[in-house]
This record gives sequence, structure tokens and C-alpha cells, in this order.
Amino acid sequence: MLHILATHARRQETLDRVMEFGGPGLASLSPDERATLANMATECSAKAGVVEADEETLRWIAARRPGASLEELRGKVVRPDPGATYAGGVHTIDLGRIRPMVATPGDQAKGIPSDPTNGAVIADLGEVPIDKTTSTCTRRS
Repeated sequence: MLHILATHARRQETLDRVMEFGGPGLASLSPDERATLANMATECSAKAGVVEADEETLRWIAARRPGASLEELRGKVVRPDPGATYAGGVHTIDLGRIRPMVATPGDQAKGIPSDPTNGAVIADLGEVPIDKTTSTCTRRS
């Protein structure tokens, strides 16, 4: 998500859009991580975030809804229309090329506003003493 904030959101490509997350990379994400993507879409100035449902999603839902069958849930899945046009374009992100990032706070003394698009590649930071951490509501531990 920090990569999307630092690139697409900074260029306002996500402004007032609904962000749809899909593709083979989703299989590597847990249901909680997928929920984080959808929840954090608003941090990108999007109106909402939607994550494509797959078998893992359906198994997760079925395990939490007594009486729900996988077949019934499959029948309720909504998919993008074939050949759909996306006003904001389709942006392919190679997950293997994303470098680990951290969110960084603003620094008024250096003219850096507090802005969610301010992220940094960890390898570029060098040694940074940590004397305080902050937790967010979008990530479970």
C-alpha cells in the first residue's frame, strides 16, 4: 500500500476512484492483508477499495457463516465485466519488484508536510533509532 501511496496516489491517479485489487498476487495475501488493502484505499484519496474474491476468500467466509456453502457463495461472487473500461486505467504492480517501505511522519522544520504519500524505502534510510512506535487500526498483529 505504501508503494501505491508513493506512486499512484501522489500523482492523484486514485483520487475519487474505487480501487479494485486483483490478479495472481492476491493468492499470497491473507484475508487480513486483503482487508487492509481495501481499508487503506481511502488513504489513497479513493472513495473505496474492492478486492476480487477467490477460493481462499470464499473458504474464509464459509468458515465464519454457519450454513453457508462454498457453492452458494460462488454464485454470489461479482467479477469485472469482460472488456470493462476503467476511467483511471489499469495499473499492474510487479509485487516482486516492490522494495520494503515504511511510513514516515512529516517534518515541519524540513518543509515535509504530514501526508500519507510520504513513505521511504527502508534500504535508503540507513540506521534510524526508534524511540516510539505507533499502531494503526488497519493492521492486526
